[in-house]
Amino acid sequence: MQNEFSLPYENMPSLRRPEGRLAILYDQLTSPKKAVQALSERRPYGLAFFVIALSVLSRVTAGLISPSCAGTFGGVSLFVLLCMGQLIITLVFIVIAASVYHFAATNEDKLGDVRVLFLLIAVCFLPDIFLAPVAILTNGLPFGAGMAVFAGVGVGLWVWIFVLQIVAVKNYYEISGGRSFLAVILPFILMGVLVFGFFLMVFAYIMISMKNILG
Repeated sequence: MQNEFSLPYENMPSLRRPEGRLAILYDQLTSPKKAVQALSERRPYGLAFFVIALSVLSRVTAGLISPSCAGTFGGVSLFVLLCMGQLIITLVFIVIAASVYHFAATNEDKLGDVRVLFLLIAVCFLPDIFLAPVAILTNGLPFGAGMAVFAGVGVGLWVWIFVLQIVAVKNYYEISGGRSFLAVILPFILMGVLVFGFFLMVFAYIMISMKNILG
């Protein structure tokens, strides 16, 4: 029986139901709608933090061995420090994103649960695991070609993660693709407005200061 907080998948054929956490991760990459159903039903929060950890490790490793940073690895202490910073940034982003998505996507027919949405968004970062292997492979290419391939793959993975989040919001809250897209892009719009407002205030302060100095 379906309730307002989950998307049960009892009606799916048994052969299509994800079996185990590794199967859920595989479905997240190949059939995200099935993964959303399984995650909403089982709520494996430990899996979310596992994916976050893999994402952070891959991003930090890729950043340190990418063609633009090759040879600048600063040892274990730098690696740990960068991982801690990336972990904090990722967790803060997911918490804020889940809150904004939930606010934008909730409707009277589907209230949803922001904790489940946190889980769904966290698992959307799974494609980041490909970033470190790509960085290793591009180190064998000429600098320009390596940078182009690494940047192209990085953009592609970001788009993949973005699309996975749209799929997660759309299927969990049972809303249209357009509304789910607006919900996912809303944090970036708000961030842009805040950044624009900050620079506008700085510019206004500089103008006022110069006016006072010049008389």
